[in-house]
Amino acid sequence: MKVNFEEIQKHIKTSIKQNRAQQTQNFNKLLEKEIAQESSKVNSHAIIDPNLEISSIETAIKLQNHQPSHIMEKLNLSLDMWEKYSHLLSNNNLKESQETLDGIMNNLSSLKKEDLAQNEEVNNILNEMTIMAMAEKARLLRGDYS
Repeated sequence: MKVNFEEIQKHIKTSIKQNRAQQTQNFNKLLEKEIAQESSKVNSHAIIDPNLEISSIETAIKLQNHQPSHIMEKLNLSLDMWEKYSHLLSNNNLKESQETLDGIMNNLSSLKKEDLAQNEEVNNILNEMTIMAMAEKARLLRGDYS
């Protein structure tokens, strides 16, 4: 059985697009909910607390620090490495393919050590990429590409 890397890449890109669309929808729903809650609380004669804006900025900074931007960078790096791996395989460069696949697996194992319990989409992508990496490792060791 041969692996069609174009289909794998297409599947990964489709999954990422779907996950981004879902995240956007979830964010929009959450934003609408928050706006509705805040607008129901607002009194026309209410005095605006000047500390409210500062605390919102501080919260945003804290969230940004805890958001998985470094995780997304590692995932993007892994995807780039998958493209490199596919290119190397198409050129029958098995030694560098093996090294690239090892790099992918190391990158994925470091991502698994991160706290991703609250980000289901990233966990799903990570699990799919790990399964693909393990399958490719088995194929290389079996000699499917030689």
